[in-house]
Amino acid sequence: MEKKERLVVLQATVVILIAASGFIYKFLGLLPFAVIESMLLAGFILLLLKMKKAFGKDFLRYALYFCLLLLVVSASIAVLVFSEALGPRIDLFVAVIAALLIINMGFRFLFGKNVLEGKVLLSDNKIAVVELPFDFFAGMQKGMYVVKTDRKIAKGTKVKVKIAQKMFKKVPERIIE
Repeated sequence: MEKKERLVVLQATVVILIAASGFIYKFLGLLPFAVIESMLLAGFILLLLKMKKAFGKDFLRYALYFCLLLLVVSASIAVLVFSEALGPRIDLFVAVIAALLIINMGFRFLFGKNVLEGKVLLSDNKIAVVELPFDFFAGMQKGMYVVKTDRKIAKGTKVKVKIAQKMFKKVPERIIE
C-alpha cells in the first residue's frame, strides 16, 4: 500500500474511532470521553497535515471530504451523548448511513475524476501498459494497467488515461493524450 492509500485508510480509521468513542461516554463518563476524543481529534488534524504534504493540489478535496465525514460523525455522537433515550438508536444509525452515502455520492459526482495522469511502461500501436497512481475520487488503485492507444508511445512518457465505469468498478480504458 502506498503512502497516499495508507493516509486515506488511517484518516477513515480515525473517523471511525471518533464515532466509536461515543460509547465511552455512556460507559465511563465525560472525562475519559473528553480525553480520548481530544487525542483522536489531534490525530485527525495531524493526519490532515500529512495528507497536505502527500496530496499537494488535491489536498483540499480530501480535507473537505474527511472534514464532512467528521462533522456527520460528531453530530451523531452529540445526539447519542446528549440523548435521553436508552438502547439502540436505529433512527440515528439510518440517518448517519444516509448522510455518509449522500456525501460519498456527492463527492464522486462533484469531484470524481474520469481522467488520470500515468506513465507509459510499454507500448505498441494498439495497446499500452501504463502505471497509474492511487486516486480515491477516481476510484483507482495504484498499479499497472493495459489500455488502448492509437499510436506507439515512448517508455516513460506521461499520458492522460480515460477512466470508464464498468458496472460497479472503474477501469482505465484508453490513452487520450
